[in-house]
This record gives sequence, C-alpha cells and structure tokens, in this order.
Amino acid sequence: MSQKVKRKKTSHNTKKSESPFVEGSVVRIRLQNFMTYVDVELNTGPYLNLVLGPNGSGKSAIVCAIILGLGGDASLTGRAAVLHDYVRFGCKSAQVDIELHNPNESNYTITRKLVITKNKSKEECVSEWTLNGRNSSAGEVKRFIASLNIRVDNLCQFLPQERVVEFAKMNPQQLLENTEKAAGDKEMFEQHKKLVEFSKKVKGLESKRSELSKEVETESNLNDRLAEEVKRVKQRENYEKRIDLMQKKKPWLEFETVRQEYVKSKDTLKESEKKLKLCQQKHAPLRENVKITANRSKKCYDDCNKTLKLLRENRSKYFSSVKLLDKATEESMSVVTSFEGKRHEENKRQQTVEKAKEEIAVFKLKLENLVEVGDLQPQIDSLNEEITRRSRKNSTLKNEKSKYVEELESLAVEKRNSLALLRSLQNVYNEKMNLLSRMNRNAFIAACWLKENKHNFSGGVFPPIMTQINMKNKNEAKFVEKVVPMRDLFAFVFERIEDLKKFNNLLFEEKRIRVNLVMKPAKSLESFVPAVSLQRLKKYGFKKFVSDTFTAPDAVMAYLFNQFHVYEIPIGDENVDTTLVLKSEPKLTRFYTGDYYHLVFTSRYDSEKVISNEKVLDGRLLTISMDEQKLADVNAKLKNLERSVEELNNKVIMIDQKIVETENEITELRRQHKNLLLKKDEKKTILVRIERQENLIQRLESESINIESERRKACIVQLKAAAYAEKRAKDILAKADSEFNNLKRDIGILRERTDQLRREAQAKRSIAQRAVNLPNNGEIPAELKLEFDKLPDTLEELQSEIRNLHLRLESIAVNYDSNLVRDFNKRKELIRRRKEELAEFNTDIQLLKTEMESIKSIWIPPLESLINRIDDNFGRFMKRLGCAGDVILSRDKDDDFESYGISIRVKFRDNETLKTLSSIHQSGGERSVSTMIYMIALQELTKVPFRCVDEINQGMDNRNERRVFDFIVETASNNCSQYFLFSPKLLSGLEYTEKMHIHVVFNGPSCRFNRWQIL
Repeated sequence: MSQKVKRKKTSHNTKKSESPFVEGSVVRIRLQNFMTYVDVELNTGPYLNLVLGPNGSGKSAIVCAIILGLGGDASLTGRAAVLHDYVRFGCKSAQVDIELHNPNESNYTITRKLVITKNKSKEECVSEWTLNGRNSSAGEVKRFIASLNIRVDNLCQFLPQERVVEFAKMNPQQLLENTEKAAGDKEMFEQHKKLVEFSKKVKGLESKRSELSKEVETESNLNDRLAEEVKRVKQRENYEKRIDLMQKKKPWLEFETVRQEYVKSKDTLKESEKKLKLCQQKHAPLRENVKITANRSKKCYDDCNKTLKLLRENRSKYFSSVKLLDKATEESMSVVTSFEGKRHEENKRQQTVEKAKEEIAVFKLKLENLVEVGDLQPQIDSLNEEITRRSRKNSTLKNEKSKYVEELESLAVEKRNSLALLRSLQNVYNEKMNLLSRMNRNAFIAACWLKENKHNFSGGVFPPIMTQINMKNKNEAKFVEKVVPMRDLFAFVFERIEDLKKFNNLLFEEKRIRVNLVMKPAKSLESFVPAVSLQRLKKYGFKKFVSDTFTAPDAVMAYLFNQFHVYEIPIGDENVDTTLVLKSEPKLTRFYTGDYYHLVFTSRYDSEKVISNEKVLDGRLLTISMDEQKLADVNAKLKNLERSVEELNNKVIMIDQKIVETENEITELRRQHKNLLLKKDEKKTILVRIERQENLIQRLESESINIESERRKACIVQLKAAAYAEKRAKDILAKADSEFNNLKRDIGILRERTDQLRREAQAKRSIAQRAVNLPNNGEIPAELKLEFDKLPDTLEELQSEIRNLHLRLESIAVNYDSNLVRDFNKRKELIRRRKEELAEFNTDIQLLKTEMESIKSIWIPPLESLINRIDDNFGRFMKRLGCAGDVILSRDKDDDFESYGISIRVKFRDNETLKTLSSIHQSGGERSVSTMIYMIALQELTKVPFRCVDEINQGMDNRNERRVFDFIVETASNNCSQYFLFSPKLLSGLEYTEKMHIHVVFNGPSCRFNRWQIL
C-alpha cells in the first residue's frame, strides 16, 4: 500500500511535459448529490483503472457521471432517460466536475450542474455548464469534447453496463458506423453518411421512377387499345372537314373557270381591236405604195426604152404568171448584186495595181541607194561559234538541274513515307475505340453517337476518358488505372451541366442506353498544387507524379486532378525508403515504389502511421498510346527533309536563273546572226521583190472587167423587178381589204361573248362568296387560301375527290363516343409529361450514381484496409484464447450503402463453424468475450484519450475472464491510452503491472465519501 501511495505522489509531482497522461484523459472526477453519492472525488491513473465494488455500491454511477459530464445524453447510459433521476433523492441539484489533462497549460475542467425547477405543477431538470472556469453552453462543450476525440455515444469507446448486451445486439450497420467513428479518419464516417444519403435518394428516385414507368405503361396500353378507334374517328372528322372545304372551294373553281374564260375573251377582243386599228393604219400606206410602185415602174420603162426595146415587146410574157414574176424578182436582185460586186472588184484591182507600182518605185530607189558591204562571213562564223559555246553551257546547266530534280523527287518519296509513319503514330484513337467497343459496348455506341451529334452541344463534350488519355510510356498505364476506377475511365466529361442533361436525354431517346457522365470541376488546372513538391520528393528516389505519365485535354485532366489527385501521387523505384518517407513527409498519403502501391493512414494524436501495400497489376485500358520518342524522331527527320528540300529548291532556282540568262544571250546572238545574213543578201532580196510586183501588175491588168456590159445587164433586171413590185402591191392591197372586213365582223361577235361571260362570272362569284360567308366583293382570308391550295386545282379533279371521300365516309361507322378523342389526347399529353419526368429522374439518378462512385472510390480503400487490420488483430487475439474469429465487411449489393456493415464471426468449439456474433448463436459470456476482444482489436489501431467498459466480464467463465483481463492489462501497458474497467468481482492470482491503478468502491451509511483514497 505504501508503494502505491508513493507512486501516486510521484505522479502528481511530475512535470507537465513528462506526464504519462495524454491530452483529454481523465485526471479527476468529483460528484456532488449525484445518484447515491453526496460528495465524492476520484483521482485516476494514466493507464488501466480497475474499479471494483459489489453490486449496488455505485460503480456504474461513475460511468454515468463521465457520460453526462462530457456532454452525453441520459439515454446513452442505458439507465434513466430523464435528467432529474440522476439528482440524489431529496436534493434540488447535482453536480459533476471532470478534469481532463492538458499537456500545455492548466488542465481542462468541465462542470455540469443539474438543477430541478418547477414549472406550474411539473418538475423539470435543466443543465448549467462551465468550461475551464467560465459559463458555457451544451453545444460549446460538445464541440470541445469532440475536438479531443472523445465520443461518449460510441460503444467502441464507451460501453456502460446496461449497454453491454446492446453492443452484442448491434447490427452490422451500427457496428460499422461506431467503428468508423472510433478507428477511421475524420472523413470516413462523413463519406459513409453521404453514400447512405445518396443511396436513399437513389432508391427513392428509382421507386418514383418505377411508379412513373408503371403509370406510363398503363396509360400507354390504354391509349394503344383506343388508338385504332380514335384513328377512325379522326379519319372520319378529317374526311368531313375535307369534304366541307371542297364544297366551299367548288363554287370558287366554277367562278375561276368562267372568269378565266371571260379574261381570255376580253384579251382576244382587245387583240382583235388592236389588229383592226393596225389594219387601218397599214391600209392607206398600201394604196400609196401601189401609186409609188406604178410611178417607179413607169420611170424605169422610160429610162430603159432605148436600150431595152426587146424587153418592151415581150413584156406580156414576163408577167404571164406569178411564178415567172417571182423568178424575175430573184434574177433582178442577183444581177444587181453581181454588178455591184464586179464594180467593187474592178476598183480594188486598180488600187492594187497602183500600190504595186509604188512599191516597185520604192525598191528601185533602195537599190540605187544600196551601199556595197564587205565580207560578213567572218562575223557570221564568230557568232555561230559563240552560239554553240553558250548552247553547250545551257545543256550543262540543264543536266545539273535534272540531277537536283531527281534528288528532290527522292526526298519527296522519303517525306511521304515519313508522313505516313507520322499519321500511323498519331492515329491511335481508332485502336482505343476498338478496345472500348469490347470493354463497354454502351460507351462505344454513345461515343459514336457523340461524333455525329457534337454540333448539338454548346460546350466541350469529351468521349470516354480512356480514349483521351495518351500514355507517354505504356508500361506506366498501370499507375493511372490503379487510382482511376474503370467506371471513370469509361465516363464522358462535360464542361456545362446543360450539355450533360441534354446528352443524357437525347442518348436515351435515340439509343435507349445510359452511360457514366461527369462534370469538369470549376477549378482551373493551375489551382491544383501538390502538397509536397516533386523537387523535394526527388531526394527520396521519386521521379515523377502520376499526372506526368500521360497527356489529356484540360477538361479531362482537371476532372482527374479533382477526383483522384493524380497531380500529387508520386512514382518512385524500389529503392525508395518508405520508412524515411513516412517519417519525413506526413502530408504524403499515397505513392508508388516499383510495382507496389502504398496507402498511408495517420493518427490525429501522434505521428504513428499505418501503411498498406498492394502490388499493382498491369494496365488493360491505357496501354494503347502514342510512341512519343518515335514521334519525336519522325518529326526531327521531317524537319531535316524539309531543310534539304529547301536547299535543293534554292539551287534549282539559281540554275533556272542562269539558264534564262544563257538563253537570253543565245537569243541575242541569233538575232545578230540573222541581221548579218539579211545584210549579206539584201540586194538579191530587193530584185526578187521588184520582179514579184511587176508580175502582179501584169496579172491584174489581164483580169480587168467590162463595166458597161455589166451595167446593161443590171438595167434589164431592175426593169423586171419594178413590174413585179407593182403587181405585188396591188395583190397585197386586195388581201388587206378582205382581212379588214372579216376582222370587223369577228370583233362584234367577241364583244357579245365577253359581255355574256362577265355577267356569268359575277353570278358565280356571288355564289362562291356565300359559300364561305363573305360579304360582296370580300377577299378570301389568307388561312382559307392556304387550305384551298392543298386541294385539287381543277373542277373535275375536285368533284372526283368529293365522290371518293363520300364513299370512304360510308365505310366508317358513325356511332362513337364524342369524348373519346378528347380523353385520348388528354391521356397522350399526360404520357408525354410523365416521360419528361422519367428523363429528369434518370438524369438525377445518373448524377447521384456518378457522385456515389466518386465518393466510393475514396471511401472503400481505406475502409477495407481498416477492416483488414481489425480482422488481423481480432483473429490473432481469438486464436490466443483457443478460439477463432474474423471481421468482414458485409453488404447486400455494391451500391446499397445502407446495407454495408461489419460482421463479427466467432467459433468457440472445434466442432463448430464460424458464426455471426448474436444472442441466437452465442451465450452471454461468449458475447462478452467477443465484444471485449473486438474493443481490444480496435484499441490496437486507434488513439483516443480513454476508454470505459462496465462489467464486461458478465457471464464469462473463469478461464475466459482471466484471459480477457490479461489482454486488457497487456494492451493498457503497451499503449498510452487510458482505460476504465468496472467489475463487481476479481479473480485471484491475476497478474498486475506498475501501470495499473485499482479503485475499490465501498458504500453504506457509515462511509465517509470525502475521504476516498487511491490504494
């Protein structure tokens, strides 16, 4: 006993920085008028506190005081649910003071005073709170307690006596929630809550969608049954409307027929009157023309009387018939034309002769003035040699050009081959689409549909992410596929939410399929900065981040950054010292070393970390990628080829310039050569030209024409034409007189017919106006004109159509419900609205599932890792007891997050199989053992200020109670967490350690509670 007292004093004198207490552990508890206690104070130890006392002595009151004093509700104690039941009988108030360890300053103090007040005839109990010596509120105290990682509502940390059985009764879902709170990181439970909430929403939406689908199916079936009848009713109504419309158009067609006939007759009358007026205008000139022609004929006779005596004697022969007159007219015109031509030809001949004589004179003058030139042959020979030399030079240049052109053609072939190789390297999209069609047919169909319909969207829409990612090294695809789930690799990325909804609706309407759709985050790429820079990580052996292994469009990259943090997951080789990394870089939670993926979990209270390792499997979806090195080589080769082509082209241009210059020089030399040859032969040339002109003059003079003879022939022909013209003019006048009289008679008949048609058209128009209820002279409405335009345009076709429609009407029954069509259309509109609602439900469900998948990909890995570690500890501890057990993550369906839970399975006898822990399969003692082992397994993983278990050894046999006690002692000795274990009895021969404090509770009327000491 003296050693214990000494240890206590030493503990109180220890400096703050060296205190064995951790932050938030219980240092002191004081109870005043609380339950059975008047005034008692308990000073605790930093490790295992074993509280012993017989049943009814007040051990559980201490547990209740800790729960209530740290902000818990009365219902958590498992005892009285009303606060005033915790106030000592006969007292008006009770108070709980709890002192928690603070390693930096004075300890934290929390006081809860329960005050009973009377409200009318009813008693109420209110709480007054004090935090660190100042008045506070329940909310502030609860937030402060939560910041110390104390959860009095978590049965994995706080297990009162009355809730030990409740813990064993806890279903897998409740056990998972309590485990997440006790051992998971701060985001795990919140992520689980979100998944459950989203799962409920999805179920609710799917239930509503199912109801809507059933309603749409029911209404559609009803409308389908009525569709044929409605179709017949509508068909009959359409026929009746069409017949009525045709009956209205019929008088208009009759009016139009008469009107057109009237207009035609009126136009004919106007045309005839114009002809009559024209005849009147032509008649007088015809008579005048007869006189003029007669005078012209007489004058012709007089002029030709002397020279054409023979013609006057035979005149009657020439005009005996119209045929001869026509022939004479033709001959007259031909002879006159021939005479004029010959006279023109004679003038031209004389002019040519004069011109030839002038040229002869000029050549003779040149010949006289021609100066004798010396011998020009040496100059001509010199020019010939120079021309030959320049021609050889030109040939040499052309040969050189041909050589360069051949090199250019060879380079062109090489460039085409390189471009073909470049296209094959760049065209990996088709291969990715082929892989997509095998892995996810719906996503492939949607991607093909998007290619044809991309114009329907205002923002960027990207096909499945797997087709947009291009790995720089296909061997590194496994690193991306490990952190990005397959579902997201098949996802379409959108820049605008309107496009996402539109895409989802249109795709379902046209293809009846659904695919995964995700939104680009609002954050820019530049805003994603790794928590630990690559420069800093290189000293550990890391080479790059996952984001450095591939390229993708900015929108896709931003989604991967936001959802999977690929920009801050480093990749290193197998030489990376993971222990050093964990110790030096607390912010680094995920990384690769060689072929292993490491996931790190960090405690909130110390620097202890737990890491899980998993071998990374080879990539499957992203291995099809462009060979960046080969692509760079091909691009470099193309640049070299373009440079070589440019150099050769420049050489060819320079040679072309030299060739042009040489050819210009050759042309000039040839011109000089030609001039010398001309000078040498000039005299000979002039003599030849003079001889040629003299021969021309001689020939032209021999071809002269007898103009007088030709003139006589022309006079004869003109005489014949004049006689014919006179007779022809008289015939035309007679014919015009006849036509004039006939036209006057026809005009009278047309006037009578036109008046008759005008009266008939007016009558038809009145009938047509009455048919459509128009006033006199009213115009047909535009709408009615449009309807008339759809009907036949001839009266015959219209009447035929009316007869056909009457026959169709007779074939359709006339007995039908007048409300049938109205009800059908009303139901059709309802179906349309319900389908729109269904599309909205589908979009909302898809968005929720996308968000769920995103959260699940973050939540599941650490949860499975946590449960695996709990399972390892639990199985190991159960094995030490000679039993077996495991802890697994249970679920009904992968997407039913409400069903996710933790199942504890145990086996206490060799002839049994593992069975789920429950009141059905195990005894109370077995459940107590399993519960305690599970709590110890949790304690191995989590750091909390303290734990509290009340009478966990209920129903245990001595052997199991002893082993459980040893486990608790071992755990408390190896861990810095504080432990409270309440028990009414204690086995003999147990092992104790220096880290154990034993508190014995005595109670009774003679006990002085204010003198309690720690033994």
